[in-house]
Amino acid sequence: MARPFFQHEVFLSAMEHTECEAKFLLYPPHDEITDLQDFLRREHYRVRQRREILQVDHYFDTAGWDLFGRGWSFRVRILPGEGGYLTLKSIGGQDRGLHRRQEHEQRIEGIPNPIGALPPGEVRARLERWTNDSIDELRELFQVHTRRRRCEVKSDVAEFELCFDDVSIRIEGKSGETAVRCFREVEIELVKGEERCLERLARRIEDELHLLPARESKFQRGLDAAGLVPRAPSERKKEDGVRTSDKAILLGHQWLSRQFDALVADEVRAWEGIDPEGVHRMRVASRRLRVGLSIFRSCLPRKRVDKFLVEIKWITSSLGGVRDFDVHRANLDERTVAEGDETDSFRYYLDRRWMDERRHLIDMLSSKRYASWKKDFEAFLNDVSRKRLGKGRRGPTVRKLAKRLVGRALEDLR
Repeated sequence: MARPFFQHEVFLSAMEHTECEAKFLLYPPHDEITDLQDFLRREHYRVRQRREILQVDHYFDTAGWDLFGRGWSFRVRILPGEGGYLTLKSIGGQDRGLHRRQEHEQRIEGIPNPIGALPPGEVRARLERWTNDSIDELRELFQVHTRRRRCEVKSDVAEFELCFDDVSIRIEGKSGETAVRCFREVEIELVKGEERCLERLARRIEDELHLLPARESKFQRGLDAAGLVPRAPSERKKEDGVRTSDKAILLGHQWLSRQFDALVADEVRAWEGIDPEGVHRMRVASRRLRVGLSIFRSCLPRKRVDKFLVEIKWITSSLGGVRDFDVHRANLDERTVAEGDETDSFRYYLDRRWMDERRHLIDMLSSKRYASWKKDFEAFLNDVSRKRLGKGRRGPTVRKLAKRLVGRALEDLR
């Protein structure tokens, strides 16, 4: 992890409030920044440019994830030449396109060293309580560097802060090398007025400019980039190990549950498109679901299996177009670095085609059809676990099913 970065600090002030904001992701090759400002003016909002700032956020937690386990993140925000802030922020809170989170914030000057030398105040008190007086054991997880272009946006009934963020998440590896993940984002925070004013504005932006609502915070993306995202455990009861003498449906239930959980877990990353692995892993899980249903269909109701196979094939196809262009773009990046080719026009073409495929993917993920499939498949797995679906009790054992499948494979080779 990164080396200690703290130096002397002086406590200034602390405050607590609930943050409410809308977030949208920006993708090449379009210039949504100019489009958004023009749109706001056409909608009769008053837009005033503010000073651009650079900020570096250092995120911390204990080895045992004491803060994350309580639903909070802790960061130290440094504004070069201006001091910074200590911030505790609640995790999650996304609903109807808005992100609502509690904040406890403390203004600082200078940079504390070591991490345990935080100033007295509400933030320190909570950290001590939540870490059992072990704040000196906080470890740095990653850094988020942001170039923030700000605007003040006002109407007759509300006021907002509009931020265009160019973000790079940086993770220092054991070898000293720094891995970087970059993205662009728009944040619209409610400063004055009612939440419905922000909700209405966010809905108009999504409908008119077709910007993609963000589903994760910078903190959550940082955890993912660093490989530190704790997966939410499945609500289904974990099965014991399966023996060859057990009924095959037991093994089938375990396999299908594992792949369904993997698919759902990567849905947010596939939606946002910042990490190409989200689409890749979701597509792999969908293909494994299809294989699993085909293998264990003799143990399961055929009508339900056939219906699920059709739906999962549709999901796999919707993911495939984006995945193809993720690979093409990555290959172009490698070639550009290696050979220094002039590839601007081809890059523009790939970006446009990638965005076209992403629109199809977003339509799929936000459709009633996809939501219905998830609900039905979840109920199907619960039925299998609870009832074994009747036929499963007298179905083949793992050994017999494996022998049958291997025999068919050998016949195909002859």
